[in-house]
Amino acid sequence: LAKFVLCSGRGDKREMELLRAWCNEELRLSRPVRSFEADFRNGLLIGEILHKYGLLDDLHAMARGDRPHAMIKNFNALQPAPRKLNITLDSGVANQIMAEKPGVATTSWATSTARRV
Repeated sequence: LAKFVLCSGRGDKREMELLRAWCNEELRLSRPVRSFEADFRNGLLIGEILHKYGLLDDLHAMARGDRPHAMIKNFNALQPAPRKLNITLDSGVANQIMAEKPGVATTSWATSTARRV
């Protein structure tokens, strides 16, 4: 989690490569991360990261699909974890992640976490 926290949030190429390597090589998520926007849009991989660090209890409550209902369900299931880190993951940020707005999936979490740690 430290590598995710230490990312400055600027999203420069080197940081994104380090973050991608951490997700793919160290965390070994259920699928490889190629594009943070596309791969994090349904919230499942964010949930897997939080679950690996004991911040999300019930990973089985999350859906694998990319249909709107599944994405909303996943982001609702994520809500307790950011609160443990004093991060607000409001509906506006969740909607931007679901819409694959560039940089939101990485910078929102990284900068919010860095400010609070």
